Amino acid sequence: MSDSASDNSVPDYFDVRLPTGFSRRLREVLTAAAQAHPDPKIARMFSDAASGRISMRDFVTTPAIQSLAVAGIEGYEECRSGLSPEERARQDHDADEVAAAVLRPIDGAHE
Repeated sequence: MSDSASDNSVPDYFDVRLPTGFSRRLREVLTAAAQAHPDPKIARMFSDAASGRISMRDFVTTPAIQSLAVAGIEGYEECRSGLSPEERARQDHDADEVAAAVLRPIDGAHE
């Protein structure tokens, strides 16, 4: 895994700028998930992604990983529904700031 965006899943009208240390942090998270997941098959998928034995594209398109992602999104949405409008607005603002720091449209490429 590198800190560059050479993969074709990113629309070409975006210039991806990954924060410093992003790949290292991603490996740490994937390694921790591999060590913590109770299902050995899924733990192996996390380990394979962390070590680069499988690509992130292959990892995220695996049905088992997609199911985990959907469950996580549903849990997030459930937690978010309990927030006040002000808390949701603050969360949206914070997410927009992170996105702006990571994705920067290339001038004129999508016009």
